[in-house]
Amino acid sequence: MFTSGATEAANLALRGLAVAGRGPLRIALSALEHACVYDTAEALAKDGIAELAPLPVTKDGRAH
Repeated sequence: MFTSGATEAANLALRGLAVAGRGPLRIALSALEHACVYDTAEALAKDGIAELAPLPVTKDGRAH
């Protein structure tokens, strides 16, 4: 599938996983994520479709 850009692709991927899954989708996010990923994940969480799991980021930029 082709999309117009990364924002649309990330949105489509997260929403597709949420619709296809059984039960709430658990999404791990770090402060390094693009805003489009955060926005979509937060919208899914607000709608009760996903639960967010924040990942800490070390001072050298590694999420774990």
